[in-house]
Amino acid sequence: MASDDPLDDLYADDTPYDRERLVDTVGEFVQVDPDTGEPVQMAAFFDLDPKSQAVALLLYRQVAVELGEIAEDDVAVDALWVDKHSDGEEFEIIDHLYDFEFTTDSDGTMGFYVPRNRIVTALDYLERRA
Repeated sequence: MASDDPLDDLYADDTPYDRERLVDTVGEFVQVDPDTGEPVQMAAFFDLDPKSQAVALLLYRQVAVELGEIAEDDVAVDALWVDKHSDGEEFEIIDHLYDFEFTTDSDGTMGFYVPRNRIVTALDYLERRA
């Protein structure tokens, strides 16, 4: 039954980003291992600076959630996880993760992720840096 309530127009779209763009951009740098769900860094990943590598890894997490490889509750990662999968140093990564306008610290626990409504901004950042 359709509603005539104009407030219904404020419901957010379930996927407020272009999934094909997400695949094209992230897939150039990081893909998902079909057996483990872990990130597989592509050759172009290592051409990125550590800050951009962190963004690619955070976007990979969203892809892994969308694919069902990880639970949505597990999308946030700490700087040690990013450090393990990138060329960055942990202390620098923590600074980067706090500096990005599109990352969120999950309830102050230093579990960082890109909220769905900021994925486009993260993609813009990564595409400019590539």
